[in-house]
Amino acid sequence: KKRTSKKSLVSTFRTLKRWLLILSGAGLALFGGFFLPGKVVKVHDGDTITVMKSSGALEKIRLYGIDTPESDQAWGLEATAFTNKTVLLENVEVQSMYTDPYGRTVAIIHLENKATLNELLVRNGHAWVDGKYCKSARCVQWKASETLARSKKAGLWANNRATPPWRWRANQRRNNR
Repeated sequence: KKRTSKKSLVSTFRTLKRWLLILSGAGLALFGGFFLPGKVVKVHDGDTITVMKSSGALEKIRLYGIDTPESDQAWGLEATAFTNKTVLLENVEVQSMYTDPYGRTVAIIHLENKATLNELLVRNGHAWVDGKYCKSARCVQWKASETLARSKKAGLWANNRATPPWRWRANQRRNNR
């Protein structure tokens, strides 16, 4: 029987540890674990912004997991104004989740105070958590924030008949046929 030396085991363990770090880093990149710094230079509407990366490149960002009213929908201007006031010309970190079919980065936006724009919009009654697309663990927390905003009648929840943007868009398409 061949005996394995302690030195050989330590070397094998270190190699295995290095590979695990490399693979976990790749996994984080694939599943929204990396953060890119930037500055918000434009607010398109409540849930879409443009960020200038440190390289100077501009990137259009759609906020992950939430949906704010459209600009010409009830409460749309208020949602846009909230996003504008919160992040325009501010430094943020973009946690990319994926790229949507329109080529936009879908992301969680982290502010310098470590809050996320996504949850602030929900908590202040400017957005719905979109269960169709919000699949990460933090969506449960955001849904609780939405429930609290509803109970406080914050923002758009002051209107008992607030229409989710996805339903509003479908009605617009139907009416324009």
